Order: sequence, then C-alpha cells, then structure tokens
Amino acid sequence: MNNFNSSLWKITGPIEKKPGKQLLEFISRKILDGGLTEDDKLPSQREFATLNNLNVNTVKRVYNQLNAHGWIQAKPGRGTFVSYEAEEVLRKKENKRFTQQLPIPLTGAHATVSATPVVAQDFLSIGLDLLGPSFTPFQQMSRYLRGHQNKYSRGTQYQQIRDFEALDFKESIRKYLKETRAFRLDPGYLELIFTREQALKRLLDLLLGPGAVVVNTLGQDRQLKQIFNEMEVDEHVLQITAADFITQLETLLQHTVIRLLVIRPQCSYPEGNHLDVPNSERLLALAKEYRFYILEEDPYHEFWYDQEPFRPLCNYDHEGHLIYMGVLSHLSIYMLNTYVICASKAFIDLLNGSVRQDYAFRSLIEERAVAEMLDSGEMWSLVKDVRYKKQKEKEDLEYILKSVLTEHIVIQPSSSGLSLWIIFADSLDLEQVMHMLQGDQIPVPYDPAQERPKIQVHKMRLSFGTFNRDEALDAAKILAKILKTSGHN
Repeated sequence: MNNFNSSLWKITGPIEKKPGKQLLEFISRKILDGGLTEDDKLPSQREFATLNNLNVNTVKRVYNQLNAHGWIQAKPGRGTFVSYEAEEVLRKKENKRFTQQLPIPLTGAHATVSATPVVAQDFLSIGLDLLGPSFTPFQQMSRYLRGHQNKYSRGTQYQQIRDFEALDFKESIRKYLKETRAFRLDPGYLELIFTREQALKRLLDLLLGPGAVVVNTLGQDRQLKQIFNEMEVDEHVLQITAADFITQLETLLQHTVIRLLVIRPQCSYPEGNHLDVPNSERLLALAKEYRFYILEEDPYHEFWYDQEPFRPLCNYDHEGHLIYMGVLSHLSIYMLNTYVICASKAFIDLLNGSVRQDYAFRSLIEERAVAEMLDSGEMWSLVKDVRYKKQKEKEDLEYILKSVLTEHIVIQPSSSGLSLWIIFADSLDLEQVMHMLQGDQIPVPYDPAQERPKIQVHKMRLSFGTFNRDEALDAAKILAKILKTSGHN
C-alpha cells in the first residue's frame, strides 16, 4: 500500500469500547462509498492496528469476518485486497453518479430572454486567495522536471503529439482523485481544460444557448457574469448563504424551466459558505425532478479545516445531472490553471468533439513531472503539509483580528478556502477607512483582479494566500485606532 493512502484508513472520532462493529462498518463503508474496486489494497492488519491504536487481534477478527463474507481477499506474499465479490456488490448497488448517457438532451434552450440583473459588488476584496509563492514545491518538482527534460532531449515529434493527448496525465489524475477524494470515475469520464475562462466558456457553450435560463449562485463573480452576458442567457441570482436557498430555488422552478445551476457548494463566492449534506441532497433531487444540470465549481478542495473534508456534489448520486469543474492543485500556477472536468461519458465525448484547445497553454514536461508526483504519492504528502500550514496561518489571522478588532467586526465561520468574510458596522464606508489606513503609511493590498465597489460597503473578503503576521498585526492596530477615533464601535 502506498504510504500516502494510510491517512485514508484512520478512523475519525472516538473509538468505541467494543470497536469490532465500528471497525467492520468503517471498512465496509470505505469499500462502498470510497470508490474502492477489485484488487485495491488495504493496510496490513498490523498497519491498521497501529494507525488507529487498536489491538491487532481486533483487526484480525474483523478482517476474517470480511474475508468470510467475500468482501476482501488475502493474497499470500502480497497483502489484503478488495475482492471480486465486493466489486459485484458495488455494481448491483447501481451507483448513479457519473453515467454513460446524458439525462437531459443538449438541444439548445427556448426560454424567453429577460433583462439580466446587475448585481453591484457589495464588498471590498483585500489580498489574494492564491497560494503564496513560498508554498510552491520547487525543490521537489525540480527532480522530476530535470528527468523529463532529459528524456525530451531525445524525443520525437510523434511522442510530443501523443503527449499532447495527455492520456497518461489524465489517468494519473483519475487515480489520484479516486485515492484521495473517493471519486468513482472510469476512464473517459474526465477531461482537462486549461484556465478557468476557457473551462467556463467551453462547458457553458455546450450547456446553454441564447435565452437559456440559468440560476447563478455566484452573482458577484465578474468573469462568470461577463460570459453570461455575452451568451445572452436569462440569469436568476440566488445566494446559497440564504437560509431558505433551496426553498427559493424550488419556488422558482415551479414556474420557470431552467437549464443550469452554477454553484460552489464548498466555498461560495464571496462569503465562503458551505452547503450542508441535507441541502446538497435536496438540490440534487430537484435537478432530477425538474431536469436541469448543475455545474459544480470546486477551487479550494485542498484547503479544508474541519475534521473531515467536504463531500463534493459529484460524490452523491446525481444520475449524470452534475458536471464537476475543479482545479488540479494550488501548489503551482500550472496546476492551478489545469481544470479537471468530470461528467457523464456522453458529455465528455461532446466536449472532445467541440473546438480543440490551443497547445500554447500546455507544458508537457511539467505535466509529466506532476503525473509522476501524483503516482508516487508525493503530491498528497505536499498537499497535507501545505493545508496544515495554511490552517495555522488562518487561526493566527483570526486571533489577531478578534483580539485587536473585537468591538468592530464579525468574522463569519469559515472551514475551507483561503479567505475570511468580515462584516463591519452597517454605517461604515470601508473605502474611506482604507484611504485613511494608507494615510498612516499602511499599504492596502487590494486584489488587482477585482473591481473596487461603486457603492458604500461594510463587508470585506480578506484573503490569506500569503500571510505575514507583522503586516496583519500592524494593519489591525491602526485600523482599530481609526475606527475608535471615527466613532465606529
């Protein structure tokens, strides 16, 4: 078993006094819901016992039970593996995630176009939610890069053309998603598109036509809004932060035929809110009942700070109504711009039959290096280390803000992403306060990709892709003084 898989077999939460039943349910659930298939390897009995601080005899007894019921099989000299019988159970269970065929034909939309609502940006965006350059694993990547650069010095044009097909790269990503995120994906259900803009345009070009009705939960996302305007779609903006989000959607569906809902269920924009399990299930049930697609964007899957990671919508039974679009990784700019698309095979086939993407976006040597890092398990190890560091920085930033600005702000709970959502007093003009902050020789790191709001705002999206404690502490102290002097308590 690869070392990087061991943490996937650690039981979260307390171990019961009689752990046998708990362990039996944990392993069988891991096989059923974790995307494991025939010949996937389990930890040895001793590894499992050590990892979970259990008696090895307890683990042995549970393994024997699973073996007797045909779930696992011990292979002398090789280890313990998921059995053929368990794979058959999965097939009979008829997992309804990514499907062969499209549940709804993509034949264009016929809805009446209405004016697209204009949502004024009602927050100030400070900092970047991009991982700071210091986190890029240059040293680890350089080993792989040098090796593949030497190989390409002897390469042929045929090899180069074949590598542009990215078959090996996609297969490494598919296996990585299976191992680390429980994605059950057969080959052919995954495609890569480079840059977010190209990914959105190519996906939406297939999903929508002029006049199509779209529900957008990212109403203040400028790039998405621009694409919708260019496509002349009829856009309805809803907020998943609203307590009655699902009720609002259901009310809309009763009198409006929609084609698509766009959502970031793990980290809504800009607030960074979560869609919980019951509402995720209700949303997918509505998609099936009212026959619309969901485009799930998942940019921050590496940065979760709860005990367990968020479960993406694509890991529920969606019967092909879900198109998943997530970044490969934040660890390098190239991986950040590599968008992984997971969908029904029919949709992926349509995507491959559309306009081919420009080779100018590609870096074959880096792709080969990343594939090797994925296969070796080193990528997973790096991601865990970076997530731990960012969690500590997030906690440090929250501590500074709460201790220095206690009277002036409310920080919304955030368990994922690289930003905090901060609310000041309603009467505050944040732009004016930032101008005063700069007057005190504190430079304000405005996000250059965001427009400055054209209205008075009192909400801030504070990103910590790069975190400097002294910078945060100095700015917080001066800001507290400005707010106290101006009477905003």
